[in-house]
Amino acid sequence: MKKLGLLDDAFLRLESRRTPLHIGTLMLFEPPPRAGKHFAEQLAARLRQSNRAAAPFNRRLVQRRGMHYWEEDEEFDLDQHFAHNSLPQPGRIRELLEMVSRIHSSHLDREYPLWRMYLISGLEDGRIAVYMKIHHSLVDGMAGMRLLLKSMSTSAATSKELPPPWEVKTDKSGSQPLPVPTPAGNTLPALRKLASEGLNAIVPVLEELRSTYSDYRSGNPDLAMFGQAPKTIFNQKISATRRFAGQSYSTARIRKVAEAYHATINDVVLAMCASALSQYLLDLVARERLLNDGVGAELMQVRGLREQVRVAGHEDDPKVRPRRPHQPCEV
Repeated sequence: MKKLGLLDDAFLRLESRRTPLHIGTLMLFEPPPRAGKHFAEQLAARLRQSNRAAAPFNRRLVQRRGMHYWEEDEEFDLDQHFAHNSLPQPGRIRELLEMVSRIHSSHLDREYPLWRMYLISGLEDGRIAVYMKIHHSLVDGMAGMRLLLKSMSTSAATSKELPPPWEVKTDKSGSQPLPVPTPAGNTLPALRKLASEGLNAIVPVLEELRSTYSDYRSGNPDLAMFGQAPKTIFNQKISATRRFAGQSYSTARIRKVAEAYHATINDVVLAMCASALSQYLLDLVARERLLNDGVGAELMQVRGLREQVRVAGHEDDPKVRPRRPHQPCEV
């Protein structure tokens, strides 16, 4: 068995009926030339021939004396993780997003490894879609992108030889295995381990608190504190229902903008999202305070701690927006 890290364990303990903490990705693919109308069915049949899974896709959650562990699932059943669905007519993107919204809203069953993959056919333009959701405690976004790249190819011939994503061994970008007590179980062993290993966990937290206090004292305009965001429709209690939406942008164009302003692609995307959110709120109510959003930055330098990043939605100059999210992200 493998003990969960502090951050990974938190994703499990903070999950609730209204707050599923899995991540999902939707991908669209064009079948190869002369693939035939049964291409999706043939692809699904080939994927179902797989009868094994590599770590972390074969890890099942277990709990021992108030602590979470991963153990290898010796009864791995692909039928619990892979499904082939067909869209209802007319097979527009609208129907696709409605189906993915329903799938994304449901929680993953903790009796099995915490992931599911759906092959979706029936799109009116002949493309196929793949939606995959996996619990954030199992794989983070960076590791998820790596595993997908390892299981795909731009060559049709090469792709036939590649394994399914769940057969590609992929670990999280960074993990610090630390015990976390739970109020529902026997917490004494976890507390004892925290006492012996707690220094390693406390030091990075103290460093972040000291850095935040220094920014506060110096009047850093990019510092965003908890509770600072104005009351909007986004920071209210929500139901468990989720809506999955998508929009396409040119990666080449975003990359050129990033290069022009010495920023990253992530900075430009954050600036675009912040601008869209800000404009949306302006269409509903008058802007009285700054729009802030807490974005979890995947920063290994702070040992997996999630940093509050101020999004430049309040910045009217589009030339400044790509630079604003970049500044507090630097460590």
